[in-house]
Amino acid sequence: MMRETVGDETHFMVVSYWTSREAIRAYAGDDIRKTHDLPRDKEFLLSPEQTVMNYDLAVNDTGPAR
Repeated sequence: MMRETVGDETHFMVVSYWTSREAIRAYAGDDIRKTHDLPRDKEFLLSPEQTVMNYDLAVNDTGPAR
């Protein structure tokens, strides 16, 4: 989860990892870009997103430990 505060609002970005797009469909249904509200979202979200972005992981290596 990432957070940015701008003025008196705080914006969050949640990144989740799924094993496949089929796994996402099993949870979200056929339209994997449509958001699915959680029970308390309306308490906290001023302007909920209507869609999510789905990316394929291109690199799965963070390199050598530093």
